[in-house]
Amino acid sequence: MNLTAGIAAAVSYTVLSLSPSVLGLAGHATHFVMLPVLAGILVLLTLPKRGGLSQIFAGGLLFGLGLLTKQPALFFILFGALYVAFGKLCNFVSHYPTPARLAPGLLLGAALGWPIYQARNIFFHLTPIEACQTIYSGNPFVESVRAAPYLRDRTSSNEQIAVLGSEPEIYFYAHRHSATGYIYTYGLVEGQPYASEMQREMVREIELSRPKYLVVIGVGASWLSKPGVRHPIFDWITDYTRQNYDLVGFVNMLDPGRTDYYFDDIPESFPELGNRIFVDRKKL
Repeated sequence: MNLTAGIAAAVSYTVLSLSPSVLGLAGHATHFVMLPVLAGILVLLTLPKRGGLSQIFAGGLLFGLGLLTKQPALFFILFGALYVAFGKLCNFVSHYPTPARLAPGLLLGAALGWPIYQARNIFFHLTPIEACQTIYSGNPFVESVRAAPYLRDRTSSNEQIAVLGSEPEIYFYAHRHSATGYIYTYGLVEGQPYASEMQREMVREIELSRPKYLVVIGVGASWLSKPGVRHPIFDWITDYTRQNYDLVGFVNMLDPGRTDYYFDDIPESFPELGNRIFVDRKKL
């Protein structure tokens, strides 16, 4: 282990983990990749100056396990390969004059600088909100931040709400608990044998708890339902909200950075519709 290798590894990981191209700013299962990958890096750090084929094989095996965990580990495999090549190149040029010894550093700098240059608009020009809308276009992440305070201000801390869609961040921002255990709805509309039972269970939980507010997410990315396939839960949402709830909030997502918000005063018609969020309040 040495200082140069540590700095190279830290900077490489920082660049890769922040890159919008791999959704590195999101929090998800990809982080479990780090367990075998870190072990592989430790193995590579013990490489001798000559030979070391067994360590390279062991490191490659651990990186491969990371890839089996989730595909983004491919970038760590590339890093491992670059690290081995970097070490061999350092040994090769160590016998040459000083200018040649700068080659590995320049090569590493170019490799790390290119992805930053490609994403320069995200890193240096856009605001956090604009960057979020650019990276996660079509997802109601920014809109959820605006909608949640409306729910928080009109419910008590012990009241539950229900979000029909895969937007658990609304519960977080609203500081309210869910009326159903299904805070993600992808599994309810997947082609798997338990989908119908999961839909019925979610319906039962909501009907039993009768939350004061329902938030219906009319965004395809929040359901990922296959086109042309009709699921009973969508018909239930339409009928249940019409019979038991009043529309009090409407978020019209037209384009990234172009969203209209309506709360308590909902127009009868809209000149243009995009992805949308409906906020429904239980009838008195």
